[in-house]
Amino acid sequence: MHKFQRFLRRAHEDSEARKKLQKELFAFNRTGAYGFPAKPSALAWDPELKLLAIGTSTGELRIYGAPGVEYHAEVDEEIPIKKALFIPNQGRLLTVLEDNSIQLWEINSKNDKAVLEIVRQNKAEKNWTAYALSPNGEQLLLGAEDGNVYTLQLPTLALDEQFIAADTVSQSAPDTFKLNPGAVEGLAFNPKNADKLLVGYSRGLVAVWNRAESKVECSTAYAQQLESLCWNHAGDQVMSAHNDGSLGTWHVTDSSKVCAPNIPYGPFPCKPINRVLWKSAGNKEAFIIFAGGMPRATYGDKNAVTVQQGNKQVALDFTSKVIDFLTINELTEDADNPQSLFVLLEEELVAIDLNSDGWPPYELPYLTCMHSSAVTSVNYVSNVPADIMEKIRRTPNNLNLKYSQKEWPVKGGQLTEDPNMNVFELLITGHEDGSVRFWDVSTVCLRLVATIATAHYFTGEEAAQAQDDLEDWPAFRKVGLFDPYSDDPRLAVQRVILCPASGHMAIAGTAGQVIVFSLNDEDQTVELKSVSVNIVSDRDNFVWKGHEPLVLKTEAQFAGAGFQPNMVIQLSPPAAVTALALHAEWKLITVGTAHGFGLIDYARVKQVVAKCTLSPGNVQGTSDAPLSRRKSFKKSLRESFRRIRKVPSFKKRRQPSKPEGTAEGETKAEDGKASPRASPMKEQVVSIETKPVERQVEAREHRPADELIVSMVRCLYFAETFIAHGGPQTPTLWAGTNSGAIYIYQMTMPAAEKRNDEDVQCMLAKELQLKHRAPVQMITVIDSKTAPLPNALEVAQGRAKPADMTGNHKVIICSEEQFKIFQLPQLKPLGKFKLTAFEGARVRKIAIVNFVSKSDDNYSENCVACLSNLGELSVYTIPGLRRQVMHPCIKKEDINGIASFLFSPRGEGFYLQSSSEFARVTLSARVIVEPRCRVQIEEGNRPPLPVEQPVETKEEPPAEAAANALNEVKEEAGVIEEPETKLVEESPKKTSAEEVTDKLEKTDLNESNPCDHSADITIDSVKDHTQTGNGSATIEHNAALEKKLAEIESPIINELTAE
Repeated sequence: MHKFQRFLRRAHEDSEARKKLQKELFAFNRTGAYGFPAKPSALAWDPELKLLAIGTSTGELRIYGAPGVEYHAEVDEEIPIKKALFIPNQGRLLTVLEDNSIQLWEINSKNDKAVLEIVRQNKAEKNWTAYALSPNGEQLLLGAEDGNVYTLQLPTLALDEQFIAADTVSQSAPDTFKLNPGAVEGLAFNPKNADKLLVGYSRGLVAVWNRAESKVECSTAYAQQLESLCWNHAGDQVMSAHNDGSLGTWHVTDSSKVCAPNIPYGPFPCKPINRVLWKSAGNKEAFIIFAGGMPRATYGDKNAVTVQQGNKQVALDFTSKVIDFLTINELTEDADNPQSLFVLLEEELVAIDLNSDGWPPYELPYLTCMHSSAVTSVNYVSNVPADIMEKIRRTPNNLNLKYSQKEWPVKGGQLTEDPNMNVFELLITGHEDGSVRFWDVSTVCLRLVATIATAHYFTGEEAAQAQDDLEDWPAFRKVGLFDPYSDDPRLAVQRVILCPASGHMAIAGTAGQVIVFSLNDEDQTVELKSVSVNIVSDRDNFVWKGHEPLVLKTEAQFAGAGFQPNMVIQLSPPAAVTALALHAEWKLITVGTAHGFGLIDYARVKQVVAKCTLSPGNVQGTSDAPLSRRKSFKKSLRESFRRIRKVPSFKKRRQPSKPEGTAEGETKAEDGKASPRASPMKEQVVSIETKPVERQVEAREHRPADELIVSMVRCLYFAETFIAHGGPQTPTLWAGTNSGAIYIYQMTMPAAEKRNDEDVQCMLAKELQLKHRAPVQMITVIDSKTAPLPNALEVAQGRAKPADMTGNHKVIICSEEQFKIFQLPQLKPLGKFKLTAFEGARVRKIAIVNFVSKSDDNYSENCVACLSNLGELSVYTIPGLRRQVMHPCIKKEDINGIASFLFSPRGEGFYLQSSSEFARVTLSARVIVEPRCRVQIEEGNRPPLPVEQPVETKEEPPAEAAANALNEVKEEAGVIEEPETKLVEESPKKTSAEEVTDKLEKTDLNESNPCDHSADITIDSVKDHTQTGNGSATIEHNAALEKKLAEIESPIINELTAE
């Protein structure tokens, strides 16, 4: 007995120790986002702290400074942000939401972390339409839909009772505006006199309001609807924009000088000009910048911002909607001196250098347009050597863009921790137009390293030459990277794989094309070699009904330093590539499609083997029609009807779970007695109910089409391991399909000196069929130390530990429903974890991850990391397959986010949280890449927030609540309470109800321990007194009183006893 107790105590201690170790290894954190935020709605700039802010329609707020300085936050309930304004030099920001609430945000640092938090909030019932911040930052002027202008005090967010009434302003206007000038469309403080406020109304009335004297100084009215207005730098002229595409100018010092509105792109009808800026440039002519105003008939679909300086005029043509724009100025006493123009678009941010010839764009250090062409493939490469990274950077930019050489103007804040640039991490994205982009994600900043275009290697419709020369009129210039259109869908990249040790890379596309690249230090002219791989071969009855393959160009092509193409593999039929693996040491590449897979020797540009995975009964020629998983339509119908017949009986006989000790075949009846042995049908129903819910094949018709194609190759893997009984380790190729079939090939490599002269020999060694026939997601061989086999070239370079090749290898085969470990070479099952059977989830992404302890560099564990179709991340030990942690990560409705997820070898994860932005998460307690920055605010620049007085709660103490309840009972009983001076007088004869209230009134509820008296008020005592009445109260009244006391008693007693 004592031994057993010691065993239990030790097991408990081990459990506690394991929990402590789990905290050292695993921790889920959302660490950042890369790319461009989805659905932007607001733009703001702090000219003093050099910070840029972007608000979105999903309630997210982002603040950016120098590269690496980032602050992210979001409002509750995902309410859209419709306006954002910085309070200059205070590290504070105001936001106005769609529900017209106003928030005051502060930039702070807590525990060495960047924090953006709400410190004040105002919820008003007005519909705000215009905004202006006072020059001293102490007030925010708000224009409302009712035409009034209100004042919000900062930083308290208190709304003044006095306001500028629309009726008062309209008194100086023509009679047509006196009735209703409309909503406030624009507010602007005079740059030279803060007491003068420019107010514009939607119907065309514009007035200058003197805040010191509370009167209108001057006003004018336009016949066109007003859209926007602004002052010039001198503060003596006003420019207004209107809905007919016109611009009007008004001299406020001389009301007679009102220029007739000018239509820049007239005389034909034009679209509204939504916003206008008028910026002086010292000795040069002033800038006039406006959005919209294009001729409706010819260019009405253009998203343009026009920049005009004297006779020079350019219409910046964008491919997405213009949300807002602003200029970054170098203010002087005499001029605005705009240096940069920032344009916030629906799909990207564009920054223009206004101080350089030609007004070139800036190259963005963040907020990069990752989705310039739709992302179709993602891969992550860890531990890239510095020399390989340098060679990748030499790859020429195929976009032919000329960027500004000026310094990036957004440079606020400082980094509190220098990033470690000894190790590089790459995120590789394949795109719909056939391009591949390499992104450095070693730090919190996403930087574009290189871009490779594959379209020019194939013949097709030649794209029109980019028009650098401006058109005659209007002078349009294409600006921005976002291009949602693709010339040929066959170019879309499906898979990308890069060997970081050698620099060899393969890019696979939608039409069965695979291009193999290698890194080169010098420019050269290359002639691409090609090899065709026929997977289906001469299989009977096969007819390909999909697209045609791409045609490779035959002429030699120039290739710059960096990645250069070596060969092209063309699969037949030209179906989309679904799996890809490359082994740089063996110079082998294997490619899988929906029809099978092929092995190619890219050193000799020769096919080694091809395997068709189509079964004889499932030969189809179309690429999009799913292959049938049933032997016959008749059998499918028969089984469907059988399932339908089982459902009613299953529901009728569903019983509660059997308690422990119940005999097999017996169920507990409701009265607690054992029922007779169930009939054979009942026994079958009971077994179905108690058995774990396993995946049923017939439910797969509701799954994605690619998972219905049972012949599709989902996983390809190279490994040097033990596959033959009693033999040494040999090179092997593993292939897994949608039907749970696994093919294991054994390869024989020529000697190193004969590698380019002799063929690689390959033969099928073993074949494995998973009983549950679920798609194979991952195959990985681990050594005796549970470490996955490393890249042989990385071992040779000393950048990875060599594997234990003494034997005792195991293979982890993960399907979408379970993980299973087999002993090699016997393929003997050692253990498994049934994810679908026990939890109803399915594996979507899986990887082997090395978790390092955050406090001990020498301790680490290799684990299986998994993302399910429910969006949950989980980690399992190897080889025990015991779950360690589980965290929700992605909403299960976000199918694109789940499909794009990928793990890094260090425990991080990336996924598309929108079409334009990647989210970064981590499961490792050690690897956390997040902003470490601060914004220095000089002392005295940020006024302290007044201390909020605690809000008095209307909640009554228990004693007062009880007394009030008793008073209500007295009033209902008809008791008249006499003043305290009359208590010495003889009381009249009381009714039974009055006696009850007297007794309750004697209870001292103000004692220090009210629980001592909580039993004095009971229903029984009420009954005793109400039933012994003298007849003065009716039975109905007593019953009503008793019910009232019962309702009062329970909450009072609970609250008293709780105290």
